Amino acid sequence: MKYMSRMIPEVPEGRKFRWIREDIELTAPMTKTLENTIKEAEELDLQGSREFFNVADALDVLGKRMVASGLWTEEDWDLLCMKYPQWL
Repeated sequence: MKYMSRMIPEVPEGRKFRWIREDIELTAPMTKTLENTIKEAEELDLQGSREFFNVADALDVLGKRMVASGLWTEEDWDLLCMKYPQWL
């Protein structure tokens, strides 16, 4: 387990999150499900949990659904995926 703990990066100085891109702002309308999933991703990032990447994958799916329903553009979806990366 020591090996795995070394693999989790520290939060960079001056930032709140490890993996979430704080320089990207999402302005598109959000469903309650999407808002709750984003909150979960933020909590997992703060904890340094690799489960964050599974939740980021779920965000990708939710973003796809927002595009399919006509609520979002593909650019909105791209921003979501860049802000909450599914891998490094």
